[in-house]
Amino acid sequence: MAIGKAAPSYALDIQSDTEDLAVNITRGGSLAGNSYGLKVNNSSSGVGVHRGIVSEVNYNVPGTATDRHIGLFTSVQGLNPASGGTNTNENIGIYNQLANGSGSHTGFFNSLSGTEDSKNVGISNYITNGGNKEHYGVSNILGAGAAENATGNHTGVYNQITGAGLNIGTHNKINNVAAGKIGYGTYNEVNGAGAGTYVGGYFTSTGTNGTHYAAIFDQGNVGIGTASPTEKLEVKGKIKATTLHLTNVPQYSSNGNAKAGGLVAGDVYMQSTSIHNSDEVKGTLKIVYD
Repeated sequence: MAIGKAAPSYALDIQSDTEDLAVNITRGGSLAGNSYGLKVNNSSSGVGVHRGIVSEVNYNVPGTATDRHIGLFTSVQGLNPASGGTNTNENIGIYNQLANGSGSHTGFFNSLSGTEDSKNVGISNYITNGGNKEHYGVSNILGAGAAENATGNHTGVYNQITGAGLNIGTHNKINNVAAGKIGYGTYNEVNGAGAGTYVGGYFTSTGTNGTHYAAIFDQGNVGIGTASPTEKLEVKGKIKATTLHLTNVPQYSSNGNAKAGGLVAGDVYMQSTSIHNSDEVKGTLKIVYD
């Protein structure tokens, strides 16, 4: 069937050359059941590629173009509590339910390619809300139960980046204007009751060129075993190291002189024994005591 053209290429082929909607579906009333604006049931026993909805946006106009091109746009609006009602429903823009055999299942796949100096974003979430509920840009729930995958690898976010520019696996920019609030660049909560190994953050760096860093903090304190470190590095527990390199260790001749110099119990100072040259001082590390 063809609408707006003479020769259809598909079972339903619609062509619209005006600046409006090609297809408009309006559902109204007080329906309490499931309502579908557009439902595509693609069932096939073949081995080809099956697509529920294909959206192709082609824009080829010379000159400067600042319009926004959207492949799929969903607007979900619930009842506004300010109007005197309540909205306790779960509103979902795009919902993917994947159930299949041993193949690869992808809920959302983006392939971005181009040669222009433009910004390409696979998934962009813009969330504004004045309420006190939790807001998630991306939320992944990966379960291992009787009815789910219990033995495979579960990855919440996986990034594979190959490029000659600045490559960033995860970039978090947090602007917190409320006093007393906490902003986390990355927050990992690992709960496990089994006998496995649980890692909050794992970094592996391979390669022989360049400089490799596990983490860089330009300010703030780092805590291990404590949630509120008061020093640049605070460890609650034992420290084991094969090599320890200390620089700018204060030098005092005695415990009393170290305390007089401003050190407190637990601080480390060096009690020098000999000076070989202006760049090397050898001595014994001491800990200030009361």
